[in-house]
Amino acid sequence: MKKNYETLWFPATHFQIGSPKLLVEKTKQLNTHSSGDIVQLCFILCLELFSESKIGILNNVLLVLTNERIKHFYVGNNKIKNMKYKAIFFFFLFFRISTTFAQNEQTIVSEKLNIYFQTFGEGEPVLIINGGPGMNSKGFASLAKIIGEKRKAIIFDQRGTGRSIMSKVDSSTITLDLMINDIEAIRKYLNIKSWVVLGHSFGGMLASYYATKFPKRIKKLILSSSGGIDMELFSIIDITSRLTPLQRDSLKYWNGKIAEGDTSYYAKFQRGKNLAPAYLYDTTYIDTIAHRMTQADMLINKLVYQNMGKMNFNCSDELKNFNKKVLIIQGEEDIIPKQIAEKSHRAFKNSELIYIPKCVHYGWLEQPKMYFNSINRFLLSK
Repeated sequence: MKKNYETLWFPATHFQIGSPKLLVEKTKQLNTHSSGDIVQLCFILCLELFSESKIGILNNVLLVLTNERIKHFYVGNNKIKNMKYKAIFFFFLFFRISTTFAQNEQTIVSEKLNIYFQTFGEGEPVLIINGGPGMNSKGFASLAKIIGEKRKAIIFDQRGTGRSIMSKVDSSTITLDLMINDIEAIRKYLNIKSWVVLGHSFGGMLASYYATKFPKRIKKLILSSSGGIDMELFSIIDITSRLTPLQRDSLKYWNGKIAEGDTSYYAKFQRGKNLAPAYLYDTTYIDTIAHRMTQADMLINKLVYQNMGKMNFNCSDELKNFNKKVLIIQGEEDIIPKQIAEKSHRAFKNSELIYIPKCVHYGWLEQPKMYFNSINRFLLSK
């Protein structure tokens, strides 16, 4: 029988952040695998690792499958043959995988839009609105997983992204008003009277807008590296300011390749690798963020920003009467200028502002202890 070879690559950070993405050889993406399929595949991996395993820091995991059997197994660039630590490695990997997928996936189905969301844990509900726009929520599973250890964390794919599939995508279906209506649909579906809302980056802008329209539905608000309460950010931000000249040149090259029609994963990933340092204090998570950037839907991104411009997005007047507690938290060296955070601090009269040292745009990745301690203290405060 002819052997059917398939190569699957799992970046280790995807085990850690709970969003495995299967990438086949020649960078062809597999988009048909559900989380259940991945769990089953990973369980097969764990069983196979009884005969081939190694303890160590996972840079990435590479499997070569033959007719659904593991032919080779790699950690980093090393083919694993050592059997010495098989039981320990089995427990380590299976524990990571089983906890990574301890979530509940649901979809609100309608004729024109499916709204996909996941919940992690039980207790006080915390809605997490991811950045973008045009990004799915996969990259926020790690944040939801940790918050879900003590509360009920909820992440969702914003309309037109990920599994929130739409029948039509254009300027009439991609608007901020419809996006916050989707948030309300999730709240009602889960029968939640009010919840904590955490918005990151663009998600902070959407969360601020949600606060102007549905203030009674918010218990507390967390703005994490938020883009602000109006359009000022877009006139002052310089995303490439933290990049080296070589990174800027490489970014320009890959932007050009993509503009010419190269939409391969490789081109998008190389673009991401040269842009990711703008969002990070050091190089630890460059590949993680670069991979995340490959998932952006630029049409959604464009339509959202067009809508914000058309409506002259500005929440300042309507926020004057918002009296719930607000935490504004971002990196000391964030790409979001401090004047944006300080404007939000002034607009939300019951807010506190925290800057995280040695951190740029991803507090929960770069400085998790301070980031989560600040959030937990805020959520426990009266």
